[in-house]
Amino acid sequence: MRETDIIELIKEKYNSFTRLQKVVAHYVLEKTDSIVFSSLDRVASEIGVSTTTVIRFARCLGFAGYSEMQE
Repeated sequence: MRETDIIELIKEKYNSFTRLQKVVAHYVLEKTDSIVFSSLDRVASEIGVSTTTVIRFARCLGFAGYSEMQE
């Protein structure tokens, strides 16, 4: 998936996100380039949420998990 595709997907689903998913969404939109190189633990730590929240966010977008979203 291209970077522009994930940005559009986030914008499309934004209103259905929980409060914490919106926090993750903002981070992903701001740091799309660095997500590719950051571990799940690092991203969760930088955002201030649990790794589970990041994984649930990725799944909400239709990915199997964080690793698939990174690709």
